[in-house]
Amino acid sequence: MAASGNRTCRITLARLSRVASHLYRCISGERYHCGQGVFKFALAAAVSTIISPGFGVTSLALAGFADWANYGAIWLTWWLGDTMGDLLIAPLIILWSIPSKRRWKRREAVEVGILLLLLFVLSEAVFGGWLTISAKNYPIAFISAPIVIWTAFRFTQRETATSLFILSAIAIWGAMRGLGPFAGETENQSLLALQSWMAVLTISAMALSAGMAERGRAEEALRESEARINLAVNAANLGLWLWNIPGDELWVTEKWRKLFGFADSEPVTFGRLLEVVHPGDREHMKQLVQHMFEHGGEYENEYRITRADGSTCWILGHGSVELDEHGKPAFARGVSRDITKRKQAEEKFRLAVEASPNGILLVNQTGQIVLVNSQIEELFGYGREDLIGHSVEILVPERFASEHPEHRRKFFAAPTARAMGAGRELFGRRKDGSEFPVEIGLNPIQTPEGTVVLAAVVDISARLEAEEEARRRRHQVELLSRASLLGEMTASLAHELNQPLAAIINNASAAMQYIEQNTLDPAQLQEILTDVIGDSRRASDIISNVRNAIKKGSAIRGPINLNDVVTTVTHMVHPDAAANFCKVEMSLARDLPPIKGDPTQIQQVLLNLVRNAFDAMRDTPPSQRVVEIATNYNGDGTISVEVRDHGCGISEKTRERLFEQFFSTQEEGLGMGLAIVRSIVEAHGGTIAAKNADGGGARFHFRLPASEAMPQ
Repeated sequence: MAASGNRTCRITLARLSRVASHLYRCISGERYHCGQGVFKFALAAAVSTIISPGFGVTSLALAGFADWANYGAIWLTWWLGDTMGDLLIAPLIILWSIPSKRRWKRREAVEVGILLLLLFVLSEAVFGGWLTISAKNYPIAFISAPIVIWTAFRFTQRETATSLFILSAIAIWGAMRGLGPFAGETENQSLLALQSWMAVLTISAMALSAGMAERGRAEEALRESEARINLAVNAANLGLWLWNIPGDELWVTEKWRKLFGFADSEPVTFGRLLEVVHPGDREHMKQLVQHMFEHGGEYENEYRITRADGSTCWILGHGSVELDEHGKPAFARGVSRDITKRKQAEEKFRLAVEASPNGILLVNQTGQIVLVNSQIEELFGYGREDLIGHSVEILVPERFASEHPEHRRKFFAAPTARAMGAGRELFGRRKDGSEFPVEIGLNPIQTPEGTVVLAAVVDISARLEAEEEARRRRHQVELLSRASLLGEMTASLAHELNQPLAAIINNASAAMQYIEQNTLDPAQLQEILTDVIGDSRRASDIISNVRNAIKKGSAIRGPINLNDVVTTVTHMVHPDAAANFCKVEMSLARDLPPIKGDPTQIQQVLLNLVRNAFDAMRDTPPSQRVVEIATNYNGDGTISVEVRDHGCGISEKTRERLFEQFFSTQEEGLGMGLAIVRSIVEAHGGTIAAKNADGGGARFHFRLPASEAMPQ
């Protein structure tokens, strides 16, 4: 029997290891940490041990080590022992093999030590024979049970399995010695009673421990959930509330109390809440609550509250009402949020929109008008209530209304700030059907409800009328300018033609005097006729230039040598110089580069300056009447021509107006000579200036750009 028992123990241990391996995932997983999982594990342990006792008892009976008459009792004892091994040993081994995440506190460690000491003492007292009272009259077997139950209630399954193992070891030791409440007439009876009692206690204690562990996890999950909710609520500045409607009791969070200005201990009811609601929103709040009571569902409301310090805040409330089985309101829950800053921003935006001198429209993606300002009402003749919520197409002329939705769709597909209808004429339609020209600027704005477009509408009727009036005035000014130009050209023509015509008359008069005196020789006649022809051609060139100017043509320009121009002009003024007892002297720079211009006009410039020099020396003694003409290359790409007289000079009064049109210091002068000179010089890209010369007289000099560089 001893050998058979040892072999049976080995078989049992081997089977226990297989069962432990098979059930490891169940014990180490979440299923064992709940009461239902413990009972499933106990059922699995009971079922898995049915077959092995049958093989063991049958083998013992066939070998003659067991009586077939005791087959059932031996099988039951064997099966209960294997089942208890699964229930007691397997969880203990596996639970201690899993690392514990528990952080022991000193108080908890002391409590565990006291429990283990009490368990050991009570177990020895009950199962070690210390008590002399009879187990038949008193349930002394359950004296140690409260220690196990307390361990299951206060600690984890590992500590509970350990206490059960200690209690079972002491109980088995006592029963094998015939001590304790489970000592029977035979060892088999003692083991059957003890194993049955241990099975019930183990399953109950482990189930209780699993239930407490599940409760702890649920409480931890709840705490974590509440922490996350509180974090989100505080971050979003939300106040939570729950309203027991039949009892009119409101449960609110600390944030809600701060939001509404309630003290921490102050009871909150709906009536008390209405007291802080702004009088202007109180009636609407009552109507909304009544509607909630009748229909249930969710709601959202924006309202004002008045705090104890007199300040006003905007609150956004969102909640839902649930009805009971009779259709009556049972309770409501929701959140409240301070939206004062948003409302203030909206008010600033509204004021800015209203203060805008342009018409402002806010349109959503479906084409509905969301917001308008007073300028829009004035421009289109609609009231605000006639526009908000309606399609923007009512403001578009009928001939464009069918195309407008497609333009709006394209804009929202790629929203950018831009002018509407660039390059096209846009018109708005008033309520009476009349149209007026507009300019529209579009600007997309992102809102929680999606993209909307801010349209700035400007009535440009007055501007177009002003532009048309300006165009008419410009036309009139152009007509006046042409008339003025015609007068100037007439004066210029008279001034310019006066010189060659006077020269022709003088030459012709001289020729007639020679003929009358019979002193004219062919050479003199030829010289006079040559001068007449030259002056005639010069007069013809002047008329041609004027005609080209009238035709908006350009003068014929070519390369000009200024030294040649000075020489030609000196010859041309020789008769005038002789008549005025003047002498003309030239100082010409060598190898001057040419300039590009109209030779007739450049001659005209020099002729005007030289003849003005003659006129300036009328009061100068004849011996000092000298006109000096000099050319020079300046080194900066320009050539200068200087005409100096020895007259009275230029007064300070006349210096600033010297080149003005119709300004002259001579009574018979037209005042066009120097004005024409300046216009010709500037037309050739040059400059002209005048100043008083050292030693008396005036010095006029003009500069013209050279067309080529100066030869080295």
